[in-house]
Amino acid sequence: MPCNFFFQVKYSEDRGMSSDASARLVLFLGINVALGRFFGGFLCSIKRLDNLYILQGMLLINGVSTILLTLAKKYEAFVAYAVVFGFGDGVMASVFNILILTCVDPSRAASSFGHFLLIASVTSLAGPPISGGLTILFPGSFSVKDRKTLE
Repeated sequence: MPCNFFFQVKYSEDRGMSSDASARLVLFLGINVALGRFFGGFLCSIKRLDNLYILQGMLLINGVSTILLTLAKKYEAFVAYAVVFGFGDGVMASVFNILILTCVDPSRAASSFGHFLLIASVTSLAGPPISGGLTILFPGSFSVKDRKTLE
């Protein structure tokens, strides 16, 4: 689970959104993750498309949308980000599973899937505390100092 799910609410509150509206962003993320998983499975079933290119495309879209999030000032922009990022994250989850299971011979598929889940769980577990630790190490670097200067 990416850090966006953990920090999206706090970030939007820091940008001046209400706590109810900020919490609703997680709903938009979750719905679009589910839709993205279905769509990702459909894309992977098309033989003419290479699954690796689908994954790289979604990584690019999620990266660009996260960079553009820093420019968001209105609630509609945060909703658009939640929709795009959630959908891309759902597609990536489906494509990752298919790639992991098909990149090795069938006798080693279970082992490769287990190793992938181990690595993914460690990075998902370590990401938020590392992000929080960075805010302690570099105080003031990650906070909104004065909202008037941002607008």
